[in-house]
Amino acid sequence: KILMEFNPTKPVFAECEKQNIPPNNPRNFTASASGMTVSLAWTDNSTNETGFKVLRKDTLTGSFSTVTTTAADATSYSDTVTAAGTYKYRVSATNGYGDSTGSTVVEVVVE
Repeated sequence: KILMEFNPTKPVFAECEKQNIPPNNPRNFTASASGMTVSLAWTDNSTNETGFKVLRKDTLTGSFSTVTTTAADATSYSDTVTAAGTYKYRVSATNGYGDSTGSTVVEVVVE
């Protein structure tokens, strides 16, 4: 048996594995369109991601859906859409502990 006694004059420190948390969110997210191809780019702001989830919203009232999950350390993705219109994108880093908060939302018009 181990008996521990609380002593308010001696602080107790606990170590925590920083790797056991979702990754930091990506920064500087941008999008541009050329024909039906949307080029997305971001800055990798984490060190513990397993990939990045690229999400797209096709309508003003719809919800975001995952287009793809990239490999770790990716900083860009090209998405090909099938119709002209306005699209909104965001990206989040992911790992086995969850997803980061999403990046800023960018809007791109495909003509």
